[in-house]
Amino acid sequence: MGWPVNLMQNLMQNRNPGTRHAQNLQDSTPAHEKNLSLVTSLESLVSCRGCLQVYENRALTLRIQDALQQTGVDPSRLQLEITEGIAETDPTLTVTVLSHLKHLGIGVILDDFGTGATSLRGLRQFPLDALKIDRSLVREMQTDRATSDIVELITALAHKMNLKVIAEGIETLRQTEQLLQLGCEYGQGYYFSQPMEAKGAQQFMRQQVAGTRAKGAAK
Repeated sequence: MGWPVNLMQNLMQNRNPGTRHAQNLQDSTPAHEKNLSLVTSLESLVSCRGCLQVYENRALTLRIQDALQQTGVDPSRLQLEITEGIAETDPTLTVTVLSHLKHLGIGVILDDFGTGATSLRGLRQFPLDALKIDRSLVREMQTDRATSDIVELITALAHKMNLKVIAEGIETLRQTEQLLQLGCEYGQGYYFSQPMEAKGAQQFMRQQVAGTRAKGAAK
């Protein structure tokens, strides 16, 4: 089964960067391919797991702004991730830094959600676009009813706050189907694809574009 790609994630936290992509779990048929969004270059989901001080660095903000201007990329196509653990270390600083990013038009995703101690008040204050449900919850939800209920509650809460929900670490079709039943609309994991090097990711995206055009022409 072909799953539409909505985001490409560029992993920057190690010396061997790879690329993963997030799938829309609901858009699994050609009728939904109008929602397909291929993400290239800076139009990527950048996972930067460093400290908030890195985000706070004015020079970094200016570099991001310059890159967006030079490439002509719509800032809304760039989304940065921050883990729940980092965000909760200094909620006030988190709000300040993320607000700077949002001012540039960049999206913000709270990663590893469900494993930290982020309060509902803090979650409301953070200028977010999406939550990523931690892979540990995705792994345990099939064998533990309480964990499944937590995933459902997180999804419902996020939607009430007009946030998208992405589930991490999906490895099986059964997990995908359960997440759909719980209301989660996006997912990523080895079930969809292994991480790719830059060259492989480019080829993958070209194939996706070609396939989408061919199906569109056949209609």
